[in-house]
Amino acid sequence: MIINKRELKQALNRVYLKIKPDTETIQVFQANLTRLLEQCDSKKSEEFNKNLLIDFLKNTYYTDRYFINTKERIDLVIHNNQDVKSPVGVIFETKKPTRTINAEMPRLDHLNTKAFQQLVLYFLRERVTDKNLDIKHLIVTNIYEWFIFDGKIFEELFFANKALVNQFCDFEEGRLSITKTDFFYQQIAEPAITKVIEQIKFTHFDLRELENLDLLDIYKILSPEHLLKLPFVNDSNTLNKPFYNELLYIIGLTEIKDKGKKLIGRMKECDRCDGSLIENAISRLDSLDKIAQLKNPEEFGTKKLAEDTQKQKQIVQAIIQELKIYEELNHYQLKSQRVRQEIADLAQNAINFETYLQSYFALFQLLIEEVIKVEQEFYATVGEIKYLGLAE
Repeated sequence: MIINKRELKQALNRVYLKIKPDTETIQVFQANLTRLLEQCDSKKSEEFNKNLLIDFLKNTYYTDRYFINTKERIDLVIHNNQDVKSPVGVIFETKKPTRTINAEMPRLDHLNTKAFQQLVLYFLRERVTDKNLDIKHLIVTNIYEWFIFDGKIFEELFFANKALVNQFCDFEEGRLSITKTDFFYQQIAEPAITKVIEQIKFTHFDLRELENLDLLDIYKILSPEHLLKLPFVNDSNTLNKPFYNELLYIIGLTEIKDKGKKLIGRMKECDRCDGSLIENAISRLDSLDKIAQLKNPEEFGTKKLAEDTQKQKQIVQAIIQELKIYEELNHYQLKSQRVRQEIADLAQNAINFETYLQSYFALFQLLIEEVIKVEQEFYATVGEIKYLGLAE
């Protein structure tokens, strides 16, 4: 047993585990995966097989959603959105698909190989040189075998290692005696990895053992929802963004940025709607002159109300929490309706089964009636024979 290896279900978000993709989506994934495994070829170049992998990822998940391509010396990257200038979210190191051991590929009992050392170099270039804070996952794969590492592991074990970062900077800026990447892998990355090897957790699966794997788990583990750590609509810690924006509009508030911070405030005068909750409340307070009747009216004027962003934010957050509860109740209500429908379907099936049994046993009833008729005719015939015997 490999202690640091996580099974697919362990790696997936618990909310995402409960979400079931539609049948058509899974059928497309299965067809694309079959095509990938059929077309990959150890006799062809690494570039050939890498392009097959790109096609698989694009056709299954990422086309028109996230930009996928190479980046400088990195074999393959997935960006965090469609823009090529957007931060890289996933880093791949790809190897040729082989059915024999490749010395550069990690193994369950030996992660510290060239492919993993390459990931460390690519990660540091993104994190240190490009100041990329959005690296979600790093992957080594030869199409058959997959080693998936959470970006947080690299952040904690490698970026936080100041000695390693200093050596990396010296290497990148040519201050060391050797500038070849093999020197970095063997003399810098390998020792650094050895020191933390027991802390490196990873997800692993092998598509050569597809019959032993859950196809749905494989679909999810390679999806942008997992690899790019996208939020889920029914995650208790995440609010649906369109729902959130609509809520702000109904209340009459908007999200603004102030010195890099996101704040919630009253809409600009030109954008305000008289029917919104806050504008309607202010209008009613003014028309009924309620504020003037308060003990300290200067503390509750409309100007004060409009400027008090913090209080508005607290009110909105309280409303959001309540609406999230209603959203969850609605979710369970829909689930309850589905259960009731399933019960109704079962009842209907039982009725249909009973009808079938009635029609089935009707044949036996006819047979019994025929037997009775034959029996009656038999006894009548016996009676006639007895009568004839007596007549003689």
